[in-house]
Amino acid sequence: MEFRTKMLETLRNDAEDAADAIDEAQQQLNLLYKSIRDAHADGHTVPELEQATGLHPAALQNVVDGADPPIRPTIDFP
Repeated sequence: MEFRTKMLETLRNDAEDAADAIDEAQQQLNLLYKSIRDAHADGHTVPELEQATGLHPAALQNVVDGADPPIRPTIDFP
């Protein structure tokens, strides 16, 4: 029974760490969106923003228009 309890404790800790990482990522995403909007307001075009960020033009246009679209991470397996 002790093994199962330790597994659940580890799982809980991992979930808390993941939640903290998601919160931090959301804060970084909010900063990115603000930077994109500021750059666009300073006269940079969506193609320039695409080149600078690597984000899809439709997502960038949504950000410029005030939306906060989700950006999904990808995992590259070797």
